Amino acid sequence: MSRWFAPLIAMCVALTTVVEAETYVSGNIETATWTASGSPYIVTDTSYVAPEAVLTIDPGVDVLVSGDVPIHFMGRLDAIGTQTDSIR
Repeated sequence: MSRWFAPLIAMCVALTTVVEAETYVSGNIETATWTASGSPYIVTDTSYVAPEAVLTIDPGVDVLVSGDVPIHFMGRLDAIGTQTDSIR
């Protein structure tokens, strides 16, 4: 029984470990796609989506804004979530 214990524990830890990325955002934003794998996107300072730029936010992305930090859109925002995979 003891020879199965260590592999079993390792497998349980591997299955329950969640790796979450954090992406910090501030300043000028050129054309970009924010994906779930880079989520959450944390806006830490005043940010600008540049003219002619397109910011696409994929379903499943979390966008967090520090305090009263503004995001100015001079370009275009494409953000379409779904009922089962929303943008928060």
